[in-house]
Amino acid sequence: MNVPIISSDGHIVEPPKLWEERLDRRFRDRAPRVVNKPGAGPIFEAPGVPPLQVAAFYALGAEGKELKEMMNKGYEAARPGAWDPEARIKDMDTDGVSAEVLYPSLGFSLFGLDDAELQLACFRIYNDWMAEFASHSPKRLFPVALISLEDVSEGVKEVERAAKLGLKGAMIWSGPPSDRPYHSRIYDPFFAAAQEHGMVITMHEITAKDKKRAPKIDGSPEFLSFASLHFVHEIQETLCSLVFGGVLDRYPNLKFVSVELGAGWVPYFVWQLDRRFKKFGPMAENKLAHLPSEYLHNQVFFTFEIDPIGPRVTRFFGEDNYMWASDYPHSATTWPKSREVIADIFSDVPEPIKNKIISYNCDRLFNMNLS
Repeated sequence: MNVPIISSDGHIVEPPKLWEERLDRRFRDRAPRVVNKPGAGPIFEAPGVPPLQVAAFYALGAEGKELKEMMNKGYEAARPGAWDPEARIKDMDTDGVSAEVLYPSLGFSLFGLDDAELQLACFRIYNDWMAEFASHSPKRLFPVALISLEDVSEGVKEVERAAKLGLKGAMIWSGPPSDRPYHSRIYDPFFAAAQEHGMVITMHEITAKDKKRAPKIDGSPEFLSFASLHFVHEIQETLCSLVFGGVLDRYPNLKFVSVELGAGWVPYFVWQLDRRFKKFGPMAENKLAHLPSEYLHNQVFFTFEIDPIGPRVTRFFGEDNYMWASDYPHSATTWPKSREVIADIFSDVPEPIKNKIISYNCDRLFNMNLS
């Protein structure tokens, strides 16, 4: 391939004692931590948050029986590249990946914390650690900060601090509290600060505030239905709020990313938003200057790993808005065969479009200056 392959969504797996060791003493008794439980493997626990099995985050593409067996294994079963930056670069080289946008693993569940002060402290610890991690190879590792919006004024301060640390984006709830949708004006100071500092706003699956309790990870109809539909519906509601609520209109230079939620559904979703807007939009008190599709095309991006549908329907939407990802080292990762996966997914996609999706779009969005 003649262009640098960029993964728009890679992950670290936080050290098991990251928050226990770094949080201020007044938070130590409530610090999120990894606990090894017989028969269940390592479990991540935090106050008021459902326990999280850790092993899936370093399962490296395992599926079915292999994934079930992996769930009980500890950190010794993981590749060091999950938390060691030097080992990470070697694994990227093995996979043919030139650069990665970096997200958390354990940190996902902390978006569900009800203790706003503890959440803010935990996110600051994570952001400091990620800045240290990425400093080992700043031209290849592009970290995203975790931002708490329980107190929007503190969120403004943290996004400004994260920008100074060199982090490239700001991850917020994929779905905000139901009584505080993103089109509420309370978030305007945060969106203004993110736009001013050029911070890309990212929304990753499983980070909604009002979480529907996930069924146990198994093959039951309840779990399979939840895993197939729930998170996509969540981000669709959020995007509707951002579009119809005028956020994208008020902040035209602010960019958003839907992370790890696929791309094949997007063209129909965009078409449906335009259709509904043309029919009912004139009734709205607050008028939008453009069609929803125009806002989405200019300001919203979507990542995917092995979605074979999205790249094949870019004539409807997505050529400039999709970004491929390896999801290393999670159970959905394409590592170490990302080049083969890309060749398969894009086998009948025109080369210029493929190059945008595996490289140029992400490079442009995060100002990587690789291409």
